[in-house]
Amino acid sequence: MARPAHPFVDPPAFVEPHQRTVLDDVESFVTPGVVYEGAAAQDYDMPVVSPTYYALWPPDDIHSANIYALDSHDLVATISVPSDGYRYLGKILLSGTDAYVVDSPDWDHLDTDPDSRISRLDLLTGASTELEPPAGQQWSFLPNMIAELDGMVVALTQTPNTHEPCLVRIDGMTPSPIQCWEGATSDRLSIMPGYVSQLVWPQEDNPDACTQRHLTSFDGHTREIGDRRHCRGYDGITLNGWDIWSSNDQGVISESTVYADGPDGEHLQLSRKSNKSGSMVACGKAAYWKASFAHQGEPADAIMRWAPGMENVEMVFQSDPGHVLRPPTCDEGIISFTTDDSTTSPISTRVLHLDTRELDAAT
Repeated sequence: MARPAHPFVDPPAFVEPHQRTVLDDVESFVTPGVVYEGAAAQDYDMPVVSPTYYALWPPDDIHSANIYALDSHDLVATISVPSDGYRYLGKILLSGTDAYVVDSPDWDHLDTDPDSRISRLDLLTGASTELEPPAGQQWSFLPNMIAELDGMVVALTQTPNTHEPCLVRIDGMTPSPIQCWEGATSDRLSIMPGYVSQLVWPQEDNPDACTQRHLTSFDGHTREIGDRRHCRGYDGITLNGWDIWSSNDQGVISESTVYADGPDGEHLQLSRKSNKSGSMVACGKAAYWKASFAHQGEPADAIMRWAPGMENVEMVFQSDPGHVLRPPTCDEGIISFTTDDSTTSPISTRVLHLDTRELDAAT
């Protein structure tokens, strides 16, 4: 049964935020695994690594990808969508021995071919089945709007005409609505134990409207995450009673400050104002995000990590100067990310991964 719609509510006027304790960064570098090194991948490419498999897009093809066994690097499956110039292979989500495949419309053709398609591929048998959205809805045209945790798969749908978003849970082959948002637009889906969060803002063309991070439990209870007084919330997850979130409070949409609010009134600042908006993921017992800073006088990127109870924020990976690091993704406890070496011609790419279970054990 569909949950009632959750209307968008304007936030109060901005006031000064809480006094916060600033946590220092410490270097705690680990050596990531490498699953690919070679020709630069496309901008839309989202390689992903699980404990068993990994998926890679060819550098010159937006319509196909290969899935390999992580231990042997043997080819397991090749996935392709029609190369008609209007669609592309937007995302592969690995879950156990299944791969959820998102066939997405090209941004320039949303009015003529707006529907995304999601199918579930059994990597053991090769059987592929398309998943139908709930009646009267369509899958979100944004390919990243599907997530998985411990076998729980969630995705965003939208109404065909208004594009108002709904969060659905996929049980086997059957999606069921959890929550909907009237008069809103949504993006940036994240999943964590017990909850899903997403960025929500009004559909009206209002430059002063605030973005909000909504946190929804699997049974449909919704609340906001972050401090509404910042008005520019972006990332947001909750772990062990702590809300970890970011805000574009310095006025640059691509850069954020990361904060954390504890269950006993704690208010922490976890970063300087140099973090990539939209880069935060929950993986294992910690939050991970991308930060940018100066290293040896040149711009550099890093993967940061913090879990409730840690006295410092850890820098677990640092790119070399001149290398562009893309934000991390998480599948079944494995963080994966890419670095592009812009000092070479042509640009070369490395696909890296870290097992967060090992990092959690050392915390």
